[in-house]
Amino acid sequence: MTLLYLGLGALLVLAVLLVLLPPLSQGSLAQRQLNLKLYKDRRQELALEHRQGLIDDDRLAELETELKRSLLDDAEQGERAQQSVNWKVLLPGVIVLVLGALGLYWKLGSSDQLAHWQEVMGRLPTLADRVLRPDSQAPLSRDEMQDLALAVRTRLAQQDDKNGWILLGRVGFALGDGRLAAEAFQKALGLDPDNGSALLGLAQVLLVRQEEGDLDQAQRALARLLAQEPQDIDALLLAGLVAYQQQDFTKAADRWQQIAGQLAPEDPRLPVLQGRIHDAQQQLKRDGRRLVVKVDVSEALRQSLPKDATLFVFAKAPAGGPPLAAVRLPLSRLPTEVELSDATSMIPGRSLSDADSYIVGAQIAQSGTVGQTELGDLSGETGPVAASAQQVLLTIDKRIK
Repeated sequence: MTLLYLGLGALLVLAVLLVLLPPLSQGSLAQRQLNLKLYKDRRQELALEHRQGLIDDDRLAELETELKRSLLDDAEQGERAQQSVNWKVLLPGVIVLVLGALGLYWKLGSSDQLAHWQEVMGRLPTLADRVLRPDSQAPLSRDEMQDLALAVRTRLAQQDDKNGWILLGRVGFALGDGRLAAEAFQKALGLDPDNGSALLGLAQVLLVRQEEGDLDQAQRALARLLAQEPQDIDALLLAGLVAYQQQDFTKAADRWQQIAGQLAPEDPRLPVLQGRIHDAQQQLKRDGRRLVVKVDVSEALRQSLPKDATLFVFAKAPAGGPPLAAVRLPLSRLPTEVELSDATSMIPGRSLSDADSYIVGAQIAQSGTVGQTELGDLSGETGPVAASAQQVLLTIDKRIK
């Protein structure tokens, strides 16, 4: 390519010189010299006629002025003629230079690339079919993937097509080009916002790339897909991986358990999936269980809260007994959000992690002791909450009578 650029540069310089430096014309020079000689001869004749008294001073001045004007007119006409002749002379040369530049470019620059591009465009259907068929016995090499990306880009430049963008996204992902893949899937979603293949592909790219904000964006894409297809195995698998990366091990295990329920016992994917579920559960045991409780009081009771009372938020076993975990807060904090965890355990040796489910409750107690109620206290409870739950909403809506 360096030789190509040098050759084109030399041709360009030559063309500029030809245009900006007009060639000398021998014919034009001879004409100017003849005009000047005639001008001098005529002035001598006028001077002789003046001395002989044939013309007076005024007439001499008038004739000399006309003579000068005639000389200037001849010079201007000659210049215009010269310019016309110069362009006629230059035009063939310019054409030759342009054709020479094109020939040089074809010879040294584009012929191989153009031939390769034409060959790739002809192979586009075959290459695309090998990518899209999961049972293909001949996976594409990296060079073939790059060729396919070139062909698909060319086709998309001619016509916007969601399937073309999805294909380009898959090729970009296979090439390890996360930016190309993400942009391609987003282009497809711009044409079809609910396209499942584009949502799944985008989530996969973002999960692997993991730049700032990628996991949250992947989670949103998968949530949109699962809203359409709640049992989609690929979406559930990726959603579990995203949750695991976000250290939401309960959600990760829950997503993978949804997949396990769909697989036959002999499915080879099942042991791998069970291993992932076990790993997430082990992470939960190491980190302890956490439950966020959002607490508020009903409008009917808001204006009649007891004075000097204390707010308790707790979780207990469905069968009853003392709370497994509890948090004490001033009443002024309502509405509030609290976290129950193994760290807020009430009973030595027992915690949230030991229960498969629990009842979450809140109490506004005048006694200041959780679990002890008296007339006028306020309370609220949920039904049984699964141990996998991350958050519950709780409303205090009952008065002890």
